[in-house]
This record gives sequence, structure tokens and C-alpha cells, in this order.
Amino acid sequence: MKKFEYRVENISAKDFSNQETVKEVKDFLSEMGTNGWEMITIIPTSQFEESGLTGKRLIMKNSLLIFKREVT
Repeated sequence: MKKFEYRVENISAKDFSNQETVKEVKDFLSEMGTNGWEMITIIPTSQFEESGLTGKRLIMKNSLLIFKREVT
């Protein structure tokens, strides 16, 4: 039976219109893959924030990235 180890990384909200940010994320994911980690899911975390007349709005603040790799 295969055995796996898991890793959880917390990333904060990013401005993905910024090419430098996109490069940082790509580099991070490439490094994880090079080290044998496979991303299996992303769990967005959020919070509500007051926004004047419209009441509360949902704001995405962070995401948890879950990775696994086989233990040999």
C-alpha cells in the first residue's frame, strides 16, 4: 500500500494582475513539484467585511494549499 505525507501552505491574498506576483507563485509551485509535492486541493479562507450601504461582503484573505507526496 502506498503511503503519503502531507504539507499545508498558507498563502495570503495576492494581486494577480501584477506579473511579478504571478512569477513568484509559478516559481513556488515549480519548486514544490521539483521536490515531489503534488498539490491536491486549494481551500480558500475568507471573512466578511462591512461595506457601507450594501452591508457585508465576502473578502478572500488567504488560501490553504494542500500538497502530498509518496513516502518511500
